[in-house]
Amino acid sequence: MLTCIDDRNHLSLPFIQHLYETSFPLSERRTWDKVVELIDHHPMQLLAINDDALLIGFAILWQAGDWKYLEHFAIDPSLRGKHYGSRVIQLIIETSRRRLVLEVEPPTDEFSKRRIGFYERNGFILAPFVYEQPPYRKGEPAIPMCLMSMPAIIHSAEMDITAKAILQTVYAPFWT
Repeated sequence: MLTCIDDRNHLSLPFIQHLYETSFPLSERRTWDKVVELIDHHPMQLLAINDDALLIGFAILWQAGDWKYLEHFAIDPSLRGKHYGSRVIQLIIETSRRRLVLEVEPPTDEFSKRRIGFYERNGFILAPFVYEQPPYRKGEPAIPMCLMSMPAIIHSAEMDITAKAILQTVYAPFWT
């Protein structure tokens, strides 16, 4: 169900690019050229998600300090509601064998509350600390977000260490 993309010419890349660019606003993602460039960067894994021969989504994971960081995750909108998302998240949990962390929008509207609920149903816990997503491009503003993790981040010192690891691994080295 999960295929690690390790070739910049992989056949699933056009599908993943379309889903990536339509699922996330520019302020919450890299340029596609940068994603493709990072395929060779080992702390990052680009995963194609399929059900037999049907390509259904993608995930981008990073090793950030003691955490496996789920940067992006999307299922084809035409296939949502078929429990693919939960099945894939559970598979990522099983195969990562690490602590997992991800960013979500603050629970300010029905859509963000539903997303948080999805991750909570899959074992993630919303951290009770202020967090800002670092910008993808130097000079852009940070974005108010929340961290969810498995297991819970319960101390502010752990939150600071985790946020710093994400910044230093995922964002800052690639600012242009």
